[in-house]
This record gives sequence, structure tokens and C-alpha cells, in this order.
Amino acid sequence: MEASGGELNAPLMGLLILAFVGIGTAIAAGGTAFSALIADRTTEAERARVLSAAWGMGFLGVLLGVFW
Repeated sequence: MEASGGELNAPLMGLLILAFVGIGTAIAAGGTAFSALIADRTTEAERARVLSAAWGMGFLGVLLGVFW
């Protein structure tokens, strides 16, 4: 770290940590609200299939976004 300009590393690391915590919090809050909406709008028999499809598509979207 010292060889690459250590005076900039600490604020940059702090900013990155704050950004990742914010992104994780937003994903968790959005996922919880979306799951609650699905649970409200579906019957008990179809709830597992709909939640599995929704989370599967969300995961697929993240993977495509990372590798695209």
C-alpha cells in the first residue's frame, strides 16, 4: 500500500465500504418488500414457485450484469 501512494488508500477504502454497505442494504430492503408483495398477491399453493422464479430471475440478472 505504501508504494502506491498510501495517503489516498484509506479514504478510498472508506468510500468503497460505505458504497457496498449502502448497496447491500438497498438490495436487502428491496428483496424483502418484493417478497412480501408476492406473498400478498399469490395463493399458498403457488407462492413457492413464484418466489423461486422471481429470485432466480433476479440472480440471473445479477450474473448477466456482472459478465456482460
